[in-house]
Amino acid sequence: MALEIVMENNLVYGKTERELLTADIFRPSEGKDIPIVILIHGGWFQSGSKEMYREWGQYLAESGVAAMAINYRLMTPSYSIYPSVLDDIQAAINFIIKHAYEWGVEPQRLGLIGDSAGGHLASQFSLLYATNASYKIRAVVGAYGVYHLKELWKKLIRYDKMGNEVSKVW
Repeated sequence: MALEIVMENNLVYGKTERELLTADIFRPSEGKDIPIVILIHGGWFQSGSKEMYREWGQYLAESGVAAMAINYRLMTPSYSIYPSVLDDIQAAINFIIKHAYEWGVEPQRLGLIGDSAGGHLASQFSLLYATNASYKIRAVVGAYGVYHLKELWKKLIRYDKMGNEVSKVW
């Protein structure tokens, strides 16, 4: 039997220098310590939207798992998104942490789901930032993303918020 759910659309979870970042939340109407997943759309980093995960969000919430489908910054020929796009995922996690009690979710039971570009972002974020005191990524599901993460890890250059190279990971 499907659980009764609450859907909240177009919540602003962060902002970039160009836009507000929005999300749709799908969650069981009752419960506590509910696991939550962030749904990250594909689109070759240039297109797509959170609406692509509407059916999955509803299905997961009806099954007892909260979901947050996010929009993230998209690149254009004149607008580079890397590495700042990873900050968008961190902002989504911070938003979850902020609302965890209200929604009955447990950030220590966090998952990431993405397809194509979203699958790559989910995998890369989890490789770099799997856990801290406020959250723990327990699962990543990526569908047809780019997964040469071992090579990426070897070549990865970390940047600060200003885009300056901070360190290389070897």
